[in-house]
Amino acid sequence: MINSQKSIKMEKQIILSQLKKQLLCLIKISVIYSILFSLSCCNTDSKESTIKNELKNAEFIKGKIISKDNKILKEPLRMVYIDPYLIYYASNNGKAIKKFDTNQGIVTDTFCNIGKGPQELMMIGNFQVSQNSQISLYDIIKKKIFTIDINTGELTKRVTLKEQASQAFLVEEKNGYIINGIFHNCRFKYFQDDSLVSTFKIFPQFEHQNDDTIFLNLGYQNFSAISPDCKKIANIIYESEIIECFYIDSSTFRREWSHEWSMLPFTMVKIGQSQMAKHSENAFGLKNMAVNNDYIYCVYCKLPVKETKPLTASGKYLVVFKWNGDIYKTYELDYPVRTIAVSKSGKKLFATSIINNDVKILQYEL
Repeated sequence: MINSQKSIKMEKQIILSQLKKQLLCLIKISVIYSILFSLSCCNTDSKESTIKNELKNAEFIKGKIISKDNKILKEPLRMVYIDPYLIYYASNNGKAIKKFDTNQGIVTDTFCNIGKGPQELMMIGNFQVSQNSQISLYDIIKKKIFTIDINTGELTKRVTLKEQASQAFLVEEKNGYIINGIFHNCRFKYFQDDSLVSTFKIFPQFEHQNDDTIFLNLGYQNFSAISPDCKKIANIIYESEIIECFYIDSSTFRREWSHEWSMLPFTMVKIGQSQMAKHSENAFGLKNMAVNNDYIYCVYCKLPVKETKPLTASGKYLVVFKWNGDIYKTYELDYPVRTIAVSKSGKKLFATSIINNDVKILQYEL
């Protein structure tokens, strides 16, 4: 009887001990979310959550299907517009870069074989259009930024990066470049004359915490675009409502504002296990982006995963931000769109959509 009572008492102690550990774990997670939320609310550059409210007043617009040749057209993964051409990258066999004439509705030229040669490309991370309509592109595998002549398809200027990155942008006036990716305790690095001059860090106070490690891993979800004047970079966190704006000057790269930073997705890594903690399981939020010197254009989806499959990469809304972080306008589109590009004036938006299982390019008048 005495042994039985001791056994029951020990079992109770073990259960209480386990409950205490679980409670402490929950408190830690709750504290982290509270701190992140308070940081967002207390930060003067943080914008209020207004996207969903603004969508109620979205202007409905219809697009015009301008693509005519489905045999040539493959779905663009990256796309920029230089009147009257869309220059895009598609990872299918053959040429990597396509030149699509928006007036004729067909691909008029293709450039750059996929391969390791000096005039070949392997994997494009991003495009960039400069003030003088020059196109640069970043090859992730080759770790180089190339300038491309859209008349001949020749890869001219080459800049070799010091580090591997997800995206890279030339800042020619400063003889520099900015890279975006997963680095130790930072997401962006700014180089001039091949020397590191500035970084943007990821909440260093959360990188290590006692025996547990909290690593805020955002690089794999980032999608960035640089303005043609090379003075500003917009960055979105895919499938969230997080958007940021960074300003570039002679020696610094700084964040001017952020929107919805309280919805920060992060990876919580503990000893012996790993798990992802996200604000929501829905695939709602920002999907893609294009910029000019005046505005930031974001594709937005507000439906849960179960309602958007298999078009989870698409969105039926366009949210236009000013570079100061204010929402300028919202549009509801007639088709769910994927990759987008915008004209210098901002009056024309080009977008891809899957319509009846075919890739189509649409033109919208804004």
